[in-house]
Amino acid sequence: MAMRKDTLFCPPRLLVLLVLGSLLAPSHQEGDFDKWVTLRLTTNVGKSTGGGKDPELTSAESSRVNNGIEPNNDLGGENGYYKTISESIANIPDNSTSRYVLTLQAGTVFREKVFLNKSKPFVTFKSDPKNPTTIVWNDTATTLGKDGKPLGPVGSSTVTIESDYFIAYGIIFKNDAPLPKPGANKGQAPALRVLGTKATF
Repeated sequence: MAMRKDTLFCPPRLLVLLVLGSLLAPSHQEGDFDKWVTLRLTTNVGKSTGGGKDPELTSAESSRVNNGIEPNNDLGGENGYYKTISESIANIPDNSTSRYVLTLQAGTVFREKVFLNKSKPFVTFKSDPKNPTTIVWNDTATTLGKDGKPLGPVGSSTVTIESDYFIAYGIIFKNDAPLPKPGANKGQAPALRVLGTKATF
C-alpha cells in the first residue's frame, strides 16, 4: 500500500475502479484489516522517515474513537452516531492525536461533498468491501461556487483530504457529473483530491 503526498485527478469512472481495486487488496475481514493497519502503518511509515515505528501514528492507533454514520438514525450524534459524514467530521476535535474511525453504513450512497481539513489528522473512512459505501457529488470545474466564480478542478472534487494519516477502506469515491462533450474545455469532475501525507487506500 503506497503512502504518499499526492493530488489525484482522474475521470470519474476510472477513479472508482482504481480506488475500489486498491481497497479490495487487503483481507476482507475486519480483524485482519486492523492487524494490517497496525503492521503496515506503524512500521512502514516509520521506515520511510529513517526510523522504526512512527511514534505519532502508534499513539493515535492506540487511542481510537469509533463513530457510526447511518443516514436514518435518530441519535443526533449521541453515542457517536451521525447521519452524515460531514456532521461526524465537524465533531472531531481539531488537532486530535487519536485515530477517529468513521464506519459508514455498508451499501449506502452518501450524496454529499466532503472536506477533511488539515487540522483533522488520523481519520479513517471504513465500510464493507463486499458491500462498499459510495460517496458521490456532481460538481465540475465549471460549477459556480458561493462567490459566483467557477470552482475549477481544485474545488470540484467530491472528497478533499488535506490532513495527514488518512485511511479509506471499502469506500467508492465518485463524481457523477455528466461527461463533457468531445472537445469541451474545463469539464474536469474529480472524485477524490488528496493533499495530506501518508494517506492509505
